[in-house]
Amino acid sequence: MFSVLCLFPELGRYFLQPIELKERASVRVYGGTLRTVYQRACLRADDFPYIAIDTEFSGIALRPLGNFKSSSEYHFHTLKVNVDLLKVIQLGLTFFDEKENLPTCGIGKYYIWQFNFREFDRDEDVYAHDSIELLTHSGIDFEKNIEQGIDAYRFSDLMMSSGIVLNDNVHWVTFHSAYDFGYLLKLLTC
Repeated sequence: MFSVLCLFPELGRYFLQPIELKERASVRVYGGTLRTVYQRACLRADDFPYIAIDTEFSGIALRPLGNFKSSSEYHFHTLKVNVDLLKVIQLGLTFFDEKENLPTCGIGKYYIWQFNFREFDRDEDVYAHDSIELLTHSGIDFEKNIEQGIDAYRFSDLMMSSGIVLNDNVHWVTFHSAYDFGYLLKLLTC
């Protein structure tokens, strides 16, 4: 069972709807397959303008120092210092249309993409230990990411030219959006 967020803005309703995806393919994208994924017709925002985004990163490892006017200001600076100094590990994108259809790429499987980046190194970078432990148990292969992962600059170039970003017809969907959008913005402006 898989859940997607159903969007009915005209009714003011947003909720998670479980749907059965018998033939779901979670595609782990690395540096060698990045261009092929972007060239597939099923990654078109014209047909699938709703994009669920999820980032995996090395946790909230840093806390800002100083006096803050409010808890909101403190939380913003916590987010900013972590996004600025830490590295995204994986970016998940799920495309769907207004009827909750996911792309099948013409072969009958529903596709979900997980883009794996090479920049994070457990031996060199700061991270929250519990986050890395959770990601390891979830199947993230840190060594493979270093060896075969996507270069963030290359990803940025392809993403900016894809028609996905800077597109008024695209609707971004996320669960904990602050860090997701923070890391997406960092990737797009690196």
